[in-house]
Amino acid sequence: MSLAGAYGVYKWGTIQMQIDRFKGENTKYESELVTLRASKDRVAKEVRGIQGSVQKLNKDVDDLQENMKSYDSLRKDLEEIAGDNKDLNDMINDINDMYSGMKNAVVQNQRSSILDIFYDVQFKDKDKGLSKMEYKRFKARLDQETRARFEKFGSFEQLAGIDSVIDLAEFQDLLEHILLDMEEDLLKKGAK
Repeated sequence: MSLAGAYGVYKWGTIQMQIDRFKGENTKYESELVTLRASKDRVAKEVRGIQGSVQKLNKDVDDLQENMKSYDSLRKDLEEIAGDNKDLNDMINDINDMYSGMKNAVVQNQRSSILDIFYDVQFKDKDKGLSKMEYKRFKARLDQETRARFEKFGSFEQLAGIDSVIDLAEFQDLLEHILLDMEEDLLKKGAK
């Protein structure tokens, strides 16, 4: 028995030595935890900043859509008045250019907003892509018109395919179709 005890002390040291070794490991891990917590806090602050920017973008999108309606009405009124007047026709062309710029800004802001929601919902768990439950959460955070556009392109099962996950590539492809659809609707509204 004493030979086994001597071998144990030789191989692993005394219990106190092991306790001291574990205390050292705990100290090292505590400092790593402090660093990780600081990183987590920094990332959380950046995420809050990004979310604030996206909220501002959403407000800007709403403002731009209101401005587009006003510009559209102004453009129509000027076209009726203009006739062959070159100065008014030039003004109408300028308004059309502004309208086009606002339309592009609305679409790009919408893209940013939708991608922000996608990433926020996707990163709630460790898995990449959207599961069925995450997709449901994603759609719940969209405005009614955008949600209807997503639903128009199919159910989760149709969009996700055989792996039952909507990955980033699938989502970006879907988003491009939805934004093209949105642009077409804006063009139709502008042509009326």
